[in-house]
Amino acid sequence: MWAQALELLETMVSEHQKPNMITYSTLINGLCKEGKLQEAVEILDRMKLQGVKPDAGLCGEIINGFCDYASSRRLQTSLMRLSSLESHQTD
Repeated sequence: MWAQALELLETMVSEHQKPNMITYSTLINGLCKEGKLQEAVEILDRMKLQGVKPDAGLCGEIINGFCDYASSRRLQTSLMRLSSLESHQTD
């Protein structure tokens, strides 16, 4: 789905329509929610190159995306450790 949204952004630019803050925010928010943080940062960079300044809310969304990613990685690591401990206890 996000590939289609990014394609639409490309179409807008190729047709000389300037994406605005709402366009970029929508894309970045969706990418963050999908865990596609690298893509979100790339869109943020592109947005700044186009002269569109990110607002505090958008920056917060990206920060939250990275925090969620870090939390999920920590959770995954913790669960793997617990699973490892459990298997050692049953041996």
